Amino acid sequence: MAKKILIDAFKYHRLNDISEAEKLYSQYLKKAPNDYQALFGLGTLYLQTNKFHESIVFLKKACEFNLKDSHLLMNLGIAYRELNKFQSSEEFLKKAIELDANNPDIYNHLSILYKKIGKFDEALRFIDKALQIQKNDAYSINRADYLFELGQHNDAISDLKKIGSASSYYVSAQKKLFNFYFQRKSFDNCIVTGKYLIELEPSNTKILLQTIDAAIEINKIGMAALLLQQLPKDDNDYIFYQAKIYQESGKVNEAIYTYEQLIKKGYSKQACYHNLACIFFRNNNFTKAIEYFKHSLKIKPDFLESKLQLGLCQLATFDFKNGWANFLSYACSPVYINKLSKQLPKWNGLNSSTEVLIYLDQGIGDQIFFSQLLTRLKNFKNTFSVAMDQRLLRIYEESFSQFNFNFICHSKIKENGPFQAFCLGTDLALLFIKNKEDILSCKSFLKVSAIKNTTGPIKDKSIGLSWFSNNIRIGPKKSIALEQLMEVLHKKSTQFVNLQYGDFADEILAITKKYNVHFCEVVAGDNLNDLYNLAQKIMQCNEIFTISNTTAHLAGALGVKVNLLLPFNHASNTWYWLSEDDFSLFYPSIKIIQAKKNKPIEDTLKQI
Repeated sequence: MAKKILIDAFKYHRLNDISEAEKLYSQYLKKAPNDYQALFGLGTLYLQTNKFHESIVFLKKACEFNLKDSHLLMNLGIAYRELNKFQSSEEFLKKAIELDANNPDIYNHLSILYKKIGKFDEALRFIDKALQIQKNDAYSINRADYLFELGQHNDAISDLKKIGSASSYYVSAQKKLFNFYFQRKSFDNCIVTGKYLIELEPSNTKILLQTIDAAIEINKIGMAALLLQQLPKDDNDYIFYQAKIYQESGKVNEAIYTYEQLIKKGYSKQACYHNLACIFFRNNNFTKAIEYFKHSLKIKPDFLESKLQLGLCQLATFDFKNGWANFLSYACSPVYINKLSKQLPKWNGLNSSTEVLIYLDQGIGDQIFFSQLLTRLKNFKNTFSVAMDQRLLRIYEESFSQFNFNFICHSKIKENGPFQAFCLGTDLALLFIKNKEDILSCKSFLKVSAIKNTTGPIKDKSIGLSWFSNNIRIGPKKSIALEQLMEVLHKKSTQFVNLQYGDFADEILAITKKYNVHFCEVVAGDNLNDLYNLAQKIMQCNEIFTISNTTAHLAGALGVKVNLLLPFNHASNTWYWLSEDDFSLFYPSIKIIQAKKNKPIEDTLKQI
């Protein structure tokens, strides 16, 4: 009779009737408290229902009667892992492997353990072992996760794309792809995948809202508004995203009113405060912006975007000490990959580590901006290696030849190199610029040798031009049409130098005929990749008119006269153009020409 109770418990367990199975296991164990199968069964049932403490009690009891069951040890390892008792989890999972080295599930669960403790290299090693034993799409999804965490984004996406539509894990793979695309800011792909998932699961509000976010990020406001219609209009999420659409459409007053009404209703979503802060920041109301960013961070202290934007806002108001610290939050982003920063201690300017790596990161403009701080290292006794984009290597080698720096491009750095401490460009700013008085307004800090060959001679009083940005998010707001620029500048000179990257040959030829001007280069050299040659051309110009881009940083660092044309709210995107008396604090040769409030960048042309 007692055995029938156990047989029925197994039957209900297989049928996933958890409550009946639990009742029968418990009933049987009262009669036979040391029955291994019942202990294992009930322990496993508790594991499946996330009752991990109870699971461990019964599985440990089962171990007293059988230590040779790899499945039992694996389940114990899983239970300990879910309780964050990682040492015990590792111990039981490895014992399970010793008993059954060909069980792919054990390797998979061990890989999940290593993911939880941040050992992604180990996680990848064990999931690869699982896949060698058995091809399994669930394992492949886990592998993609580990690759993404290790910065191997393309490989992670490639793994997921191999999971075909016939697989029972296809939808899971698509959801993971969707998240990867969003994190990588590959918003077009994110939208395509999101729309597919919305069709499959119309009630999945999370994917719908994230797809709307992706559309807003690339300024597809009409698409975002259309997707939003899938929510009821009295839904708070609908009202919140309607406010976001107002915000991105330039309907600032409507956006502010809608967010504030939501907050009054008790919809204290952190994003309401963050978005309000962004609106005020974009309108140069720094005091209000800082107040709302701080409110956002009270609700969600680790929200990186609020920390980052708060830092930019503080920098715009000359609060350098707090500004740099908060701006550095970008290095905590899940898509920011720099293994050295996690393996090495931070150089604090005080420790006497022999080998220090100064890693100039982010975009080319940022790397140029922070390179001015390299001159502050001349009195330190450390040995410094400076890493940068390959395109800047030759310029830096010439510019800082008097310093005993070892220059190396990012791709050549070895993880097991000789470095004993690590420092980002922003860390240098945090060390050396704590207030406005710490800024050394040197006329120039970069240099290049004189130009030898060009496709056409650069004549005296030539004006260098750069007018276009292909940045998806902010490019349209900071670009100026060449035609509009030339309407003003052809009165100043007839000689121009093309400093713009990209192919604008047809446009330039039309301009030369219409305004009777001459361009030294109609088809420019590779202004995007050959930065040394671009710097040489910049040095030949009498003055330069440019929007905010690499050309502006490079020309300012070389000490060339620059007229920098900026949107009125540039501080929320291009924070480094701080100025006094209309000249850049960091690049004294750059004159800042900013559009008037709520005017497009073309307003700057009236001020030339």
